[in-house]
Amino acid sequence: MAPNVKSAKKVFVFLGKSVFSLLETMIFTLIPKPRKNVAGEIVLITGAGSGLGRLLALKFARLGAVLVLWDINKEGNEETCNMARDAGATRAYAYTCDCGRKEEVYRVADQVKKEVGDISILINNAGIVTGKRFLDCPDELIEKAFDVNFKAHLWNTSSPKAHCSFLYLLSPNPISKVKVLCGPQTQYPSPRSNRYSLL
Repeated sequence: MAPNVKSAKKVFVFLGKSVFSLLETMIFTLIPKPRKNVAGEIVLITGAGSGLGRLLALKFARLGAVLVLWDINKEGNEETCNMARDAGATRAYAYTCDCGRKEEVYRVADQVKKEVGDISILINNAGIVTGKRFLDCPDELIEKAFDVNFKAHLWNTSSPKAHCSFLYLLSPNPISKVKVLCGPQTQYPSPRSNRYSLL
């Protein structure tokens, strides 16, 4: 095949995919997909003591979900739990958990299973940003960031201790969802965000 024919073919394929994507976007903009009803679903949010985790908890509270809130900051997590109840959550549970410690994740997971039930939606939101240059970070801080920003997602979703793995808890439920919140930092990192962008 001549080089011009190959180039022309690539251009037509690109234009075809572009037109298809544009039409698909227009259709889904005009006719949005129906939203999932989460009323009564048990939603676990890690890092719920402040920031985005708190906002997610309040949103799910207004939608009628049962909330299981994890955070290392006990006071902030309790405050989020009370705010969620004020926002309409009939059942909200606050657990103090350091997601960077595997044994603690397993222990609290067992406790949630016994006290609340099977999780149907897991939102991995907990994370650490040091705000320091990589070379200025002590080893302990880098290890802690790696434990919370990466390993905790593994411990929450799959583990050798299958009885407390949330994927195991989710498996009987066909409408299960697992969300990992990393934000745009993974694709477009900004200065001093390198430990946050592990995923």
